[in-house]
This record gives sequence, structure tokens and C-alpha cells, in this order.
Amino acid sequence: MHELKPMLEIKLINGLRLHIRYNDFGEYSYKLIFSSDDLDRIRFDNYDKDWNVETKPHHYHLRGAEEAMKSPMSGTPSDDLPILISEIEKHKYSCSLTQI
Repeated sequence: MHELKPMLEIKLINGLRLHIRYNDFGEYSYKLIFSSDDLDRIRFDNYDKDWNVETKPHHYHLRGAEEAMKSPMSGTPSDDLPILISEIEKHKYSCSLTQI
């Protein structure tokens, strides 16, 4: 069973949901959720270190995909939040969250 980590959930007016997590070990996760389908999301994080990407441990999970690719995120909010806001803007009309 996964341990629950403290999370900030933001429900955006267009139906998208944003989950933001930080912990005391320098780990973070930013997840933008489009629907209730498990992989209908994008996620930037450094929780799972198994991905062999150029920016390891930082990586990006594409919408609809389990695998990861390099990430522009660093876990530093002042650097990451402008990138995250840009991602939200890009996807603001992509939501199918009417039932969540």
C-alpha cells in the first residue's frame, strides 16, 4: 500500500485538478489531472528515481503514458511554478472532468 503524502489539491474553474506535493526529503510532484482515467494526466516529479533520463531524478510523465522523459522542473517552487502555470494554460481546454 502506498503511504499517503501531504498534498495540495486545486480544482480549477475549467474542471482540471492540480495536485502539488513536497516533502522534507527534497521530493516533489506536480500533477495536472484531466479525467478520472489513471493515465489521463501529466506529472512532473522526482519521487521514483528509476527513470533513465537526462534530468534524473527529475522527470515528466506525458499524458496517457506510464514512461517518463526529461523534465524542465527542479523542485524549486520559484523556478517550477512559472513552467507549471504555462502547462495549465496550454491544457486549459483539454479537460473532461465532469464526473470527478
